[in-house]
Amino acid sequence: SKIIYGACLDAGQRLEATNLAFVDHKIFSEFQDKFVTAIKAMPIGAREDLSRSDIHVMEPLCSSNSWERFLRFQGIAARESDETLRWGKPIDNNGNGFFVSPGVHYMKPEKVLKSIYASNAFFGPDVCLIPIEDRAEMIAILDDLGATRCLGVHSQFVEEVHEIRKRSGVPSILWNTSTIELNPLLPSIGRGKAGNSYITGLRFLLSTVYPQVLNLTAP
Repeated sequence: SKIIYGACLDAGQRLEATNLAFVDHKIFSEFQDKFVTAIKAMPIGAREDLSRSDIHVMEPLCSSNSWERFLRFQGIAARESDETLRWGKPIDNNGNGFFVSPGVHYMKPEKVLKSIYASNAFFGPDVCLIPIEDRAEMIAILDDLGATRCLGVHSQFVEEVHEIRKRSGVPSILWNTSTIELNPLLPSIGRGKAGNSYITGLRFLLSTVYPQVLNLTAP
């Protein structure tokens, strides 16, 4: 449910929205079936009560351009993935919002870095499911993806999280939490480079506060 929430909150139009789900190959078949069933059952529409965390309803995309781009990427995803488990389609709403259904695709790990669909964050409600042999395979893929900003590790063992954090260059790593639930009380700029290739961490200050203090930036 946290993966669906991360992919579909605000129709996936967040920098930390979930686009890729790496799943242990031993449980992949069972996970895939349950995931697709759950995402098909998810209601789509505007939430009337945003304070209720027990119900998630996916909102529409923000514009006709986003709507068209999402549908165009569904075609690319279908061509590049090994299987389309759920095709993201437009939902007729009489012009009262750019609604779509979420897309779900299955892809072998060796294809991810070569895929336009899987290696780009296109800000829409879509998840690519990827079976992996071990965490080293996942880390290698993530570290070669320039747009990776956040990783949610779902495990009962905190040691897994520490090991991944030690070996991976992903800026922000969360434990048993959706990728879009970064704690605002903690540093949210992470480590290394963000998805837009700008330096994060302490060096982030060099491009924001520090130059402005010295009056080195143009108004």
